[in-house]
This record gives sequence, structure tokens and C-alpha cells, in this order.
Amino acid sequence: MNVLTLSKGGKLHWVIVIVLVLAFPPPFKTVESLFFNITNFNDPESASDMAYEGDGKVTDGSIQLNIVNYYFRVGRAYYSQPLHLWDPSSGILTDFTTRFVFTIDKANKSDTTYADGFAFYLGPRGYEIPPNAAGGTFALFNNTFNSFLPQNHVVAVEFDTFVGSIDPPMQHVGIDNNSLISAKTAKFDIDKNLGNKCHTLITYTASNKTLTVYWSFNGTPAMPNSNSNSSLSCQIDLMKMLPEWVEVGFSASTGIDTEYNIIHSWEFTSTLNSNASTNSTDVTNNGKHKGSKTVILVVVVTCATVLGVVMLSVTAWVLAKKRRGNFGDNNEKDEHGSTLVKFDLDRETMPRRFDYKELIASGRRTYHDGEFHVPLTNWVWPLYVEGNVLDAADERLNNEFDLDQMRSLLIVGLWCTHPNDKERPKAEEVIKVLKLEAPLPVLPLDMRQDHPPSPPPLMLRQPSHSFQSTPITNSFASVGR
Repeated sequence: MNVLTLSKGGKLHWVIVIVLVLAFPPPFKTVESLFFNITNFNDPESASDMAYEGDGKVTDGSIQLNIVNYYFRVGRAYYSQPLHLWDPSSGILTDFTTRFVFTIDKANKSDTTYADGFAFYLGPRGYEIPPNAAGGTFALFNNTFNSFLPQNHVVAVEFDTFVGSIDPPMQHVGIDNNSLISAKTAKFDIDKNLGNKCHTLITYTASNKTLTVYWSFNGTPAMPNSNSNSSLSCQIDLMKMLPEWVEVGFSASTGIDTEYNIIHSWEFTSTLNSNASTNSTDVTNNGKHKGSKTVILVVVVTCATVLGVVMLSVTAWVLAKKRRGNFGDNNEKDEHGSTLVKFDLDRETMPRRFDYKELIASGRRTYHDGEFHVPLTNWVWPLYVEGNVLDAADERLNNEFDLDQMRSLLIVGLWCTHPNDKERPKAEEVIKVLKLEAPLPVLPLDMRQDHPPSPPPLMLRQPSHSFQSTPITNSFASVGR
């Protein structure tokens, strides 16, 4: 039988066409760039993609990163469209240039001290302000910052107005490579320039992986190789430090001392040349290109991959049709007497339906203890509060399971049953935690106060595997900040 006849209306034909279109990469180079130029943050057109977090807000057309009427404040402003930092297929890293004008000033002219400055940063998309990030952290780090996790990596240029215990003995501009201890620093002469506009230029050159900062208080744009501005540079391989797509913005925090951190304008330009063949084509001293074999290899591998995908798709289609043919008429009984419901809808577009006994076999409805039937959530939650969540694992497993995987599974299950549906995780968050690519959530211990759980049964508990994520309680709000 012709395979194509297995599909009603020739739908398999369209599946193959879609697979081919998606599988073949563009044969020519593509350029992915990010460009914006904002001179008034109230402008509904140029500033429409700006986003704010914490205290960050727009005042009189400029960004005020933090309020000055209270201690220990945090605030951010960032561009909501992400920057494509590097291309995984070609290994190309983008160049970028950004200019901005800012002002730092005392909250009150009579203040004898002020702190803590702000930072321009590049971080993972959706990187939120960490808990307890006030003080001298620029709202980018905290005392329990997990810098070993890729989703926490941050590269920043700090304009530090406070001399702390980990700082050089001066107010400074620093380049931070995933750490509050700057990799490179230079003097920041802010005391003489409080309230004056500082013109800043930051460039990243992918060819030599160099991040360079220029700044000037002389009223003119900072320029490379100019004697009228200060500069600082550092080699950082952003491809190793940051994910493919990143967020760019400004972040600030204050402690006991405070100050105004105001951004007046911001311009950003990047160009990522995603051309695998161009990138792999080198020129020898004789002027001959050496990339043709690489291009041919890429094409051959791509074609083979596409053919494999098509064959797998066709095979899966045939097996699915055969399997559906074994179900019989509507309301047919299976060998156990359970009813199998057969719908007249187009099954090619519907997910698989499970019969009642399959659903029962896949999990537990309740936890049984004598005459009591305690809902699973009400049983697991007290164990979580006590720090013994692994006691909820099915005793039939005989403790033969990966502790981290089981802990993630149970805590994510509780997270998904949060009484406030707005606090429940998204599918992508669930997947990352279950794959141990993201830290476990720290659920508030009073999360279910409005839904008091039933007392958990004690007789069937297994020995405790007490291990729980520690809530973040410490702060980097160090002395004097």
C-alpha cells in the first residue's frame, strides 16, 4: 500500500513538506542585530520595549533606578527584546556597542556620604533581582548567589561610589566577570562630578574578546583613543560566560547610604553574522579558500538528517494508524472490562486518550491509613515543612531512587498545587527544575495557611532523608552600605 494513502486528505504530504522546510537551514548568511536609540524614556515608540523591576521607573523622561527616601532599595531597567549574543551553529560571537548618559548625585545636598552606584549588565533572559540583593550588590548578586549555575552568570560594568572591603581603595569603574570582585578597575572621579552628566561608551570586540569602557564628564560623547576621557578594558569570552540569548540593562541598589542613579539616554547596536560557511572559510597566504569541504560536509550531514527525520515521521505515522485500527467501535470494552471512548474527531490532531484503569495504574489517588483517606497534597505538605519531603516517596520503591530527582519531583508537585494560581510555575520552569538545570524553589512555609492540611499518617513513614533547599536569608548589605 502506498504510504501516502494512509493519511486522510494527503495530510502526510504536508507533514513531510513542513519537516523539510524546518530542517533545512538558510543557505545564505543571516544577520541578527539589535538596535535602539532612546533619548526620552517616555517616548511611546522608541522606549516601548523598556521594562522595569523593583524601584526602576521613568521620571521626566529619564530612568530613576532607585528611590532615595528609604534604606536598602533595589531597581532595574532593561530592554525587553533579547540580544543574540552568539550563534551555536557557527560559533560566531557578536560585536556590540552601547552608549548611555547618566547622572549620580546625593539625595540631599547636606549628605556627607552617598552610595552605592549602579551597573550596566548582561545576564540570562528573565534574570530577576535576587532576594536580599540590597546594599553594595547592584541588585545583581546576593550572599547565597549560585555563580556555578549557568542561569545565574552575569557580566557587568559597575560604577561603584562606595569603597567596600572587597573593593580597591577608591571609588571606581569595574568590570565584573560573574563576581562582585571586579576583574579590572580604574578610578571613578565622581566626588568632583556629582550631578554632572557622564557620557559612557562600552564596546565588545568578538575577535579578541575584549570588553572596553570609556567615560567622560566633559560634556561630549566618550570616544576611543581620546585623551579627554578615561577608559578600562578586560578580556572576557562572553560565549563561555553567558547563554546564547541575553538581557541587557541597568541595575542599582542602596543600603544605609543612598543616592540618585539616573539614566538620561541609551543607545545600543549589535550585529551577529550567522553565516556558518563564511565563518568556516579561511583564506591562506596564497589567497585560496579552505572552507569548501566544510560546506559540503555540512550540506551532506543536513540532507542525511532530513531524510532520517522524514523516514521516522512516516514510520511513526504507519504505526499510529495501525494502532488506532485495533480499537474497534465507540464504547468498546477492553480485556479488563474498562470502557474505551472513541471520538469521531480527527485523531491525528488529538493527544492520546487513556482509559480509566491506565490512569489509576499510573499513580495514587490518596494515601490510605486505616479508615482515613488523606489527599496527597495534604499528606506531602507537612513532610515538606518538616524537611522530610522524601518520606513521601512510594514505599514500594524500597528507597531505590535518585534522591535529587525524587526531591525535585515532590517539591515541583507542591509548587504546581500552590493555592495562588499566579504563583504556580510555567511548563518551562518545571522542566528545568526536573532536569536539575535550575535550583529548587523555596516554597513559603505559610503557603497553605488558608488551606490547612490534614494530619499526615505517621505509621507508614519511611526513615527520613532530611535535605531541603535553604531559604535565602543573608544579604550583601555590608557594613557602611
